[in-house]
Parts: sequence; C-alpha cells; structure tokens
Amino acid sequence: MEDGVPAVTLTCSVDGVYSQTGATIQWLHGDRVLKEEEFGDSAVTSEYRMSPQNTEVDIVCRVTVLVGDDDDKKTITKSSSILPSDLCKYEVIIPSETIAEVGTLTMIKCRSAGCDSPDYSWSTVEDIPMPGSSENNRVNITPKVEHDGYLYVCNVKCGRETKQKRTKLTVFALPSPPVIQAKDGTEDGSAAVTLTCSVDGVYSKRGVTIQWLHGDSLLKEFHDSAVTSEYTSEYMVSPKNGEGYIVCKVTILVGDDDNDQQITKSSSISLSDLYAPSQVRISVSPDSTVREGDMVNLSCAADSRWPPQIRWSRRLANGQFEKVSDDAVLLIDEALQTHGGTYRCEAFSVYGSSSANISVTVEAASFEVETRPVQGKTTVMLGSPLDVICCADSCSSPHFNWTKQTDNSSNASTLAPESRLSFPAVRVEDGGAYLCEVRCGSVRKSSRIQITVYAFPQDPVIESVGIFLEGEEATVTCTIQDVYPASSMEIQWLEGETILESHRGRGAVVQNVTSCYKWAPKAEDSMKQVSCRAVLHVDGIPEEQRSRLAVADIDVFIPPRNTTVQVHPLTEIQEGEDVTIFCQTISYPPSTMTLKKVGDSATYSSSDGNFSLHNLTLKDSGRYELNVTNQAGYEVEVIEITVERRLEPLQSPPFMAKIIVPTLCLVTLALASFFISKLMKKLRTKGTYEVTELMTMAV
Repeated sequence: MEDGVPAVTLTCSVDGVYSQTGATIQWLHGDRVLKEEEFGDSAVTSEYRMSPQNTEVDIVCRVTVLVGDDDDKKTITKSSSILPSDLCKYEVIIPSETIAEVGTLTMIKCRSAGCDSPDYSWSTVEDIPMPGSSENNRVNITPKVEHDGYLYVCNVKCGRETKQKRTKLTVFALPSPPVIQAKDGTEDGSAAVTLTCSVDGVYSKRGVTIQWLHGDSLLKEFHDSAVTSEYTSEYMVSPKNGEGYIVCKVTILVGDDDNDQQITKSSSISLSDLYAPSQVRISVSPDSTVREGDMVNLSCAADSRWPPQIRWSRRLANGQFEKVSDDAVLLIDEALQTHGGTYRCEAFSVYGSSSANISVTVEAASFEVETRPVQGKTTVMLGSPLDVICCADSCSSPHFNWTKQTDNSSNASTLAPESRLSFPAVRVEDGGAYLCEVRCGSVRKSSRIQITVYAFPQDPVIESVGIFLEGEEATVTCTIQDVYPASSMEIQWLEGETILESHRGRGAVVQNVTSCYKWAPKAEDSMKQVSCRAVLHVDGIPEEQRSRLAVADIDVFIPPRNTTVQVHPLTEIQEGEDVTIFCQTISYPPSTMTLKKVGDSATYSSSDGNFSLHNLTLKDSGRYELNVTNQAGYEVEVIEITVERRLEPLQSPPFMAKIIVPTLCLVTLALASFFISKLMKKLRTKGTYEVTELMTMAV
C-alpha cells in the first residue's frame, strides 16, 4: 500500500531460455532499474511488488542473455511493458434511483469496489442544501414532498484519484388505507347504495389508480394522473341478496418507467352492512309519568351493523316535530309540566333511518316549605354563629333562593341559592326578615323567618357620685355596657322587690345604657342595700338571660352634731390644779376630736373625746377650740378656762381628790358600756343594726 493505493505484484515469465551464462531479468521504470535478478534455468520467472501510480511511463520487464565466446559475446534482449495507470482501477457503486416514503426515515448507501481505503463525501447537484445527515458512506433522510427529484452525489477518493456517482431521490406518499362511505340506503336494502372511496395525503407524480372489486371481479377502475393529495371514486351497488365484500383498492406507481414499483392499500365493506338501522327501542327512567321536579332519562337504541346516529324530537302543538337533542340519551334534570308530550327517537345512518315514539306525562308538584328554627323566628346573641335551614318536603329536586326583605320590597337582596343560610358571627345588620323561596318544577312556595339580634354581655355596674350624706340629695348610677337594642333595655331601681324607679334606654346601635337614681338618704338607710336590675325586653331570649342584677351597700355619712362639752371640775380654777374636758357628739363614721388653745400652735388629739390638762398655770388661761371632724363635716366648740393665782400654798389633795378624774372616767366608761350592751341586745333581737339608735342612745 502506498499513498492509499493498494500494492500489486507483477510477474514476468519467460520460457525456453538457454544460455551457458544464464539469464538476467531487470524491472525498469524509464531509465531507472527497479529490480534485477539472474537465473540459470530454462524457465525464468521474476516478481516485483509495487503500488501503481497515475503515470504515463511504462513498467518494463527486460530479459537479457549473453552468447558467444569471451572475445565475441553478443547480448540478446527481449522485454515486455505495462502502463501503471492500467493497474489503478476502482468502481463507485450506488443505485441510480432511491425510492422513499414521505415521513419515513430512509438511508442512502454508497460503496466502492477495488479500493481498500476509500474516503467518502456527499453533495447535491447545483449545490442545493442537502437534506438529511451524512456519515461516511451513508445519508439518513426523512423525506418531504419537496425533496422529490433531488440528486445526491457520492464522492469516493482512492489515493490521489476521486470518482463520483449520483442517485435520484424519488418520493411518494400513501399514508393510510382508503375510507369507504355509503349513503342513500334503505331499511330493507332494496335501493342502490352509493359507495364513496376516498384517500387523502397521497403523493405520486404518476397519479393514482382506484379499483372497485367484488371478490376477483373488477367492478370499476378509475385512474387520475393529476398530482394532488386527495382522490375520490364512487360506485353504485345494490346490497339486496348480495354476499361478500366490496373492496376499494388504491394503487400508485413510483420510480422510473424501467424501475417502477407499485404501492397498494385497500379497504372493504360487507354488503350485509348496507342496511338502515331497525328495531328502534326507547327506555324511560324512572317512569313515563313523573312529578314536576323529578329527573327523566330517555334512552334510545337500534339494531345496526354500525353505530347509528340518534336524533330526539318533540311534537309541537301544530303536530310537527322539533329537534331537541342529537344524543342517544335525552336527560331532563327537572321536569316541568311543559316537558310533557310525545317524543320521537330517530336512528339513522347513511343507509337510511327508523324511528319510534313515547309519551311523557309530568304532573304538578305538591310540596311544603318550612324554615328552621320552625317557629319562624329566632333570637341570637351578637357575634354568635347561626345557621338557618330551608326545607322542601316531597320535592326531589328543589331550587332554593334566599332573600332579605326590607321596607322597600324593590330593594330585597338575593343572598344564596342554597338550602342553608349561614352566619359565622351574627352582626347587627344581619337582623331582619328573610324569605326562602323554593321552586319545585313550575310551582313556587316560600317561608319567612325573622332573625332578632341582641347584645347583653355583662352585668350592670353601680357607681355613686360622692358620698351619702344624711338629708342631702345623693346620685347613684347603673351602667350596662354594649347593649343592643338599647331601646329594649329597662333599668329598674329596687328596694327589696319593690321597684322604686325604672328607666328605658334609647338608640338602635350597640351602646352603653345608664340610669341615675337620686334620693336624700336618712340615717336609718345606712347599712341597707340598693339594687339595679337590667331587663332586656326582646322576645326569644331565655328567661334566665333576660335580666341581670347588681347590688350595692349604702353607708349614710352623718356629720358631727349635738356636740356637748363638759369641763371638770370647773372652768375657773387656781394655779396648779388639773382640768379634764369631756366631749360627746353624734356622727358617722366616728369623729376625730382635736383641742387647741387660741393663739397657740400646739394641738391635742383624742379618740374618745377626753382631754386632761395638768398643773395649769396662769398662762394656760384663755379660749380653747374643740374641733369635732369626720368625712361628712365638722363642728367647733369654744370654751373659756380661767386660771387664778393661788393665795395659799399648794398642798397635796387628799387621797380621794387624786382619783376624782379617774373615777369620773370610770363612771363615764361604765355608763357607755351599759348603753352599748343594751343596744347590742336590742339589735340582736331585731336582727339589724341602725346607726340612729346608736346615735340616739349615745346622746
């Protein structure tokens, strides 16, 4: 092998050689000796291996023998030659035409003979872009119609020489069998039926042949040389008493005249199938007589070799039939009286038709409508969930519609086309009258329900304005928060079970309702209770939730009064003597007593009203103010104490004199203890405590 060209072995032979000196064989290429050998036999053969090249210089095999003496030798030569280019012969092999179907992957293959290592490449004539993909000696292509007639060139290089050969791409298309259709048939098969054979998506430059066959008999042949994608042929056949099949065969020719191929596809139809549908049957569910609102299902079927088409019609008042459906099943979801009448089912095909009738009766619906809660009204707390349900008894397919009624009926709003009206959290504006309208067939009925919304979330709260003073006007307020409707809230002021006063709220929004009670408390009112009862007058509220009560204790404050002051032993005393001041008053709560000398900043306090002044001097003479004070008021008493100069030296008083003041205090305490004991005994008997009695007894 040299430069890709296969090596060859050349043999040079010569017979009948005789020479005492033998023979010499030389291989020459021009003047150059390629090989030289000597032989002594009569049969001389020499071989030379070479790679042939494209050259015009011969390869020469020359045989030389020497004859004669040394002094007179002669050379005898004979030769033969061969041109190297005659040794360099190879062949490109590819079909002249490649036939391919549109849309089908096709491989074009090229090969060579006489070249051990060929190098392949592909091109098209006139440098048209080459469809498909090439790989070595193959081209893969999925042809289209427009590729018909393309010339593919296979180029083969062997050594320094390149040869080429081309193939023509011929494209055809016959993707599917023909379709046979029939028309104009009759139920008994007596009339001729027109059969149509159609084939689509065809491509052939040599046209199409359509043949009608019955068994081996050719009934009709049609040839169309026009290049188009659709071809049609008709044939009239009478199916009556016919047997076997009618075949439509489509044939196209592809390729050159000397290399054409036939592509054939066919379809058939049985003569026994060319009859119109028969035995039309109608079934009705649940029954041909139903009530309004019920569902009616009409089904139609017929005997036919091929599934027939179904047409439903309904008879009009003028006797004509009007089409209502093209389905085999006629469904009436909710029958009305107007749906009653005669219905016709027609089963038809291209071979003819058959029909059957049925009568449907729709009776008027009878049903009752009821809303729940069944009382026709419901009372619900603000913010609570509420479901109102509308029921239609004895109606299988009711249609519901909820509307909210207003004072102006034209403003009624549609809420929901359902049986249930739901309020996740009731609002004030959700209150009012609601109408549930039910349609069952052509009959309409309704039911009304009243939704009342109320709010009474908290107990009343009693508050006072200031303190209760005996004999002075006092104000007590009672407040209920977040009430609705406020106009239905009544606030009652009670003493025991006796209603003292009552007030009514105002307003139609969620608001607080407050009532004020004014009176002038007396001393005997202390330790009593005042009650505020809130009553919401709304129908439907449970009795235990309709009213709520608040109770507050009353403390009547009494300012100091009837205050008495005693000075012991006298208001006029001598130097060095002691003075005890006794003070009593009527008040509630108990008063605080302070003693102060006018003009002096010193102040003395006492919880029991007793003040003891010891060893008085002349400077202690003067006016003294006794201030009696509690939360309700105060009183001031003024006393004059005079201290005189002692004319005799001060002597110690006898023993009895030293305990006069304690004795007086003990007497006073014993007297007070007697009164308190008597009062408590009386109060225990009555079961109550009255401040006025205590005060009166204290006086």
